[in-house]
Amino acid sequence: MALEEGWVGVQDVAAHLRLAMESVYRWADSKGFPAHRVGRDLDNITATAVLSELRNACLYLHYDGIRYCFKKDPNVTKLIEDAEQSVSREEAQGKGGGPVRDKIKEMLDARLAGHHTAIVWPGKSQDIPDEEPRFLVAYLPLEFAGESKSDQERQAKECLSKYGDRPRRFRNGLGLAIPDKKQIEALRRAVRYLLAIERVDAKKQQLRLTKDQLDQLKERKRTEEAAAESCLRELYAAVWLPRVEGGEIDIERVERGGRPLQATGIHERIMELLTSVGTPRVHGSVTPRKIAERVKLGEPVAPGESPLLGIKASEVL
Repeated sequence: MALEEGWVGVQDVAAHLRLAMESVYRWADSKGFPAHRVGRDLDNITATAVLSELRNACLYLHYDGIRYCFKKDPNVTKLIEDAEQSVSREEAQGKGGGPVRDKIKEMLDARLAGHHTAIVWPGKSQDIPDEEPRFLVAYLPLEFAGESKSDQERQAKECLSKYGDRPRRFRNGLGLAIPDKKQIEALRRAVRYLLAIERVDAKKQQLRLTKDQLDQLKERKRTEEAAAESCLRELYAAVWLPRVEGGEIDIERVERGGRPLQATGIHERIMELLTSVGTPRVHGSVTPRKIAERVKLGEPVAPGESPLLGIKASEVL
């Protein structure tokens, strides 16, 4: 692209906006109007980079593959922003549901498909099977992160100790994956824009998008997909397990903290946290030695006390 063909000059902008050229200069200096002063030493790479950024800032600046120009029709960035606002309104009206939540659950279901020990977003304790001869992980819904600490503990204890109206029999075969509040908003944002991009793409013929605009749409989609994938991978970084404390069900919190995990899949990372990080909480097989290590037989309960030589059956989950 020749440099002189790629610029929109002050005169063109003034004619398009029906302003005096002095007004355009004044807007650029005092009102934050996006502009770049061209010098004799400006190289093509810098010019292209600046214009590319301007296209994201100026919602009516277009590029047709040859030149940049202002038009009355919104560009792809503007179309995406408008669609995102529509998605946000629908989500707000959903009152706990909505397209963003549904999309996130769909993405989780797809990534946890094939893991029969993973239960996605149980609504009540009986949604989590009991008496299963394998260790289950229930991935709690996003709303759990917004609950107060006391409500979180109450809900968690109910899931860990009950199956509907009766006591849960296989309490030691269940862990609750807890959503990280820090990741949720970034995930929701990325998914909102993914949905917005899908809506713009669905109307590409009606909007008469050019090849360059379609390429821009695809590039933006890849960016948001990468952001959503990163948030999903980090969404669950803690597991709550049941333990008996004074004859009552309590919660043992297993958190990743700053420890790196090697696995990349959501469920694989949770199982790595439970089996390989620190003291293993879940074992592939059970032996008397593992049981003794787990309940700390032969070790004093507190400094100065006698070693623990036995444990009551009621204290075994």
